[in-house]
Amino acid sequence: MRKWFAAAGSLLSVLIQSHGWAAGFLDHKDGTPYTWKIFPNPITYLVDQGGLGTISNAEATNIVDTAFTKWKNVTVATTDFVNGGSLSEDVNISNYLDYVTLDSSTGALRTPGNGQTAVIFDDTGEIFEALFGQTQGGKTLGFSSPGALDDNTMAITEGVALLNGKIASSTRTAATMTHEFGHMLNLAHVQFNMEEALDSDAGNDYVIPTMFPILVDDAAQFESLELDDQFSLAMLYPSAQFAQRGKITGRILRRDGSGVRAAR
Repeated sequence: MRKWFAAAGSLLSVLIQSHGWAAGFLDHKDGTPYTWKIFPNPITYLVDQGGLGTISNAEATNIVDTAFTKWKNVTVATTDFVNGGSLSEDVNISNYLDYVTLDSSTGALRTPGNGQTAVIFDDTGEIFEALFGQTQGGKTLGFSSPGALDDNTMAITEGVALLNGKIASSTRTAATMTHEFGHMLNLAHVQFNMEEALDSDAGNDYVIPTMFPILVDDAAQFESLELDDQFSLAMLYPSAQFAQRGKITGRILRRDGSGVRAAR
């Protein structure tokens, strides 16, 4: 059974849109995306004290740090992250609402405005089931989004990532975290190379962007960032080098006049 990543909005709608966008974003105001104002202060994240299913807290925390570093090391973008230590407690079904709620109007996770960016390990899958329904504990790997937004500055001020321990494994979890932290940065899902992603051939999964909404057969491929992921990030957080690049605008069409997926 294929396992899903989740982000704000409907997964189904992501898959059935007629066009795929390479550099989309989740939260915006009248088409302008919210972004983290990273400098001079990096994004400081706090990690849950509990375990992640069969994965220990120490191992899960190491995977978290590695996944954030993948995004930090994108040379065409400018981001920065710091592990600020642990949350004050193990987040579980009894206290999760102190850290995260589901905005039913947008489908996004939101945070309480306490200045924290939390990475939550749902050890048993119960938080997923409470937020999204009983079936999600067994099929949704992770969910993440910007947690708090400032309309005056268009800034993301808090983020949240929720990881599902009920179906966690080391390789699958590493892929999930890398993907979900892209959502925390406000990147949306992409549909690039959908044919290869859904053909059950692990040999061509290297062409699938990490921000594709479904985990591919070779999960390890999602632990690295493809060019599509890197340039999607650069659209929101351009490095000085990227900002100086030229661009070609227009539409790419097939011979019959229809659009080409993931091209605009």
